Amino acid sequence: MNRDGKNKKIYRILMIIVAVILAIAMMIPSFSYFLPEPAKNEGNQSRIPIADRGISYDEKSEQSITLVAVGDIMAHRPQLAAQFNAASGQYNFDNNFQYIKPYIEKADFAMCNVETTFGGEPYSGYPLFNSPDSLATAIKNAGFDLAFTSNNHMLDTGLKGVERTIKILRENKLLVSGSFLEGEKNYIIADVKGIPTAFIGYTYRTPEVSGYPTVNGNRVTEEISRRINSFGFENLDNDLEQLKNSIKQAKKDGAKLIVTYFHWGIEYQRQENEKQQYIAKKAAKFGSDIIFASHPHVEQPLKGIKIKNKVVPVFYSMGNFLSNQRADTVNNRYAEQGAIARAKIYFKGDKIENIEADIIPTWVNKYNLRGKINYAIIPLDKNFDKNPAILASGNINKARQALNDQIELFGQDKILKIDREEENGML
Repeated sequence: MNRDGKNKKIYRILMIIVAVILAIAMMIPSFSYFLPEPAKNEGNQSRIPIADRGISYDEKSEQSITLVAVGDIMAHRPQLAAQFNAASGQYNFDNNFQYIKPYIEKADFAMCNVETTFGGEPYSGYPLFNSPDSLATAIKNAGFDLAFTSNNHMLDTGLKGVERTIKILRENKLLVSGSFLEGEKNYIIADVKGIPTAFIGYTYRTPEVSGYPTVNGNRVTEEISRRINSFGFENLDNDLEQLKNSIKQAKKDGAKLIVTYFHWGIEYQRQENEKQQYIAKKAAKFGSDIIFASHPHVEQPLKGIKIKNKVVPVFYSMGNFLSNQRADTVNNRYAEQGAIARAKIYFKGDKIENIEADIIPTWVNKYNLRGKINYAIIPLDKNFDKNPAILASGNINKARQALNDQIELFGQDKILKIDREEENGML
């Protein structure tokens, strides 16, 4: 047989084999399972993907995601003066966050409470907070993904301030929860390593004035009430029904993890009160998987609420993350302390298997360097005594006291002590 005849015979054999394979494939109904599904456009503006943070889950996979959250980020008048550069005429807050940035960036998703507004000039501190837009930029640069705006200062610059604050945060690629624009949902869903996660923020209201609810004394009109999440104590259970409905709807929208944030409690009290406990139990019963909170300006304990077969971690107060509240201004050293609250959630497919909860202690170091006041958030990790800001300030004993205070409050077992130089770090 010549070469051409031999090649033709091989070709016929190959064609027969291919035909047999295709015939078998057509008889298997599940064959299409192995083909990629077309992308779905859900048309849900509350669903926001977090790019480049990992891969999507499948029904049988086991994986974990790590969330971190911090408490109050505030800008008092001395902070505004410290961050102003007279030569450039600009404000820059990046240096405040430089030492905690590695811990924030390593998380799969990071949240903070922005307890100020971005209402545009003129800027001001307490009692009506209004900060330069560059603070939002610094928050994003530090590695945060979402800003909770639901707090008692959210109306400090009125409804226009609420709207502009949302605008500035979003321009800086930060998600926003707790306030929203007309017609938007009162929660958002973000894909965190493929896990659709709902974030819902609420603040307490102050007593009614002339029949109107208020936030920090600012009247909550009907128009404002459609832009913020809040609850009052006059009709608490009725107000919490809104939270219940939001959680229910978020699950219908596909959320597999529910994160709630509350602005609540009594200022400078280091233990939660009965109302906080009541609201937390309600939220857990409604379907919250993790609860973060702030407002007291000092830390409060991390506890768990058992609901059926799961335990919901509750960070009752994460304290001040950045502020000018401290021993020399409010006569309270605990106001200088804060926590990076960490929740590591283990999934099997999209079902929660377990949640680990702990904190990384932080402390705000305020010191004078070359004639200028500096603020630096210090992670109280294994190497905090070598931190450049600590060495420059000589405040090592204050930092040690802050760490000891937090060990006493949380217990050593809930303190995640990290070596910043370790390859895997906190995560």
